[in-house]
Amino acid sequence: MPFAEIIVSVGFFVMSMLVAVYLIRYSNQQLTRCLTSLEEKHNELVDLNGKLAKQIFSSDKKLRDDLENIKRAHKKANAS
Repeated sequence: MPFAEIIVSVGFFVMSMLVAVYLIRYSNQQLTRCLTSLEEKHNELVDLNGKLAKQIFSSDKKLRDDLENIKRAHKKANAS
């Protein structure tokens, strides 16, 4: 009888180890998918951020140029 109990106990232990290994591998696969997706989204955001920065700089330059033109026109109008 004790021998059969040992075999059953070892069998349950082995089964629980197999389930644990399966669950760990499955969760690692899910984490890898999530990290890959996050990396892709991060790269996308970096690209969009770069485009936005370029657009802001060009808008700023255009506004500065427009202000300079207005100042020049105002000075010419006052000088006349």
